[in-house]
Amino acid sequence: MNWRVGLVRLWVVFTLLWLIGCGAWALLNWHNGISFRYALTDPNGLKFVITAPAGTNKADILPFARNSDVVKKWQADCSKERSVACKEEIPLQMPGVIENVVQLLALAISVPFLVFCIGLVCTWVVLGFRKPMVPKS
Repeated sequence: MNWRVGLVRLWVVFTLLWLIGCGAWALLNWHNGISFRYALTDPNGLKFVITAPAGTNKADILPFARNSDVVKKWQADCSKERSVACKEEIPLQMPGVIENVVQLLALAISVPFLVFCIGLVCTWVVLGFRKPMVPKS
């Protein structure tokens, strides 16, 4: 029985199952745990949909929208002429939403890597207890 090959294959299966599980969780909970969407209408009637990171206070969204260059540009453009685009919802994204995706990817990749490193260390320790092989003469 070859333990090294068997443990490496077990690690490959574990890694694939782990990555599939993380991907399935991310697909099912994409909008629930990573970001929230808030609808906001300004006094001119422009409708904005702001995507904010999970845990953002509602009190932080209005100042973000007031100070955003994108909102100011849309307000300036739509005050001159009311085009069809001014009547639709305008998407706007707060900083920090992408960072949560990076954290999820780091977690999904780091756990199998950590298990692999622990396996290497355990193999190194076990091999240290073996009796040295003496060549037959």
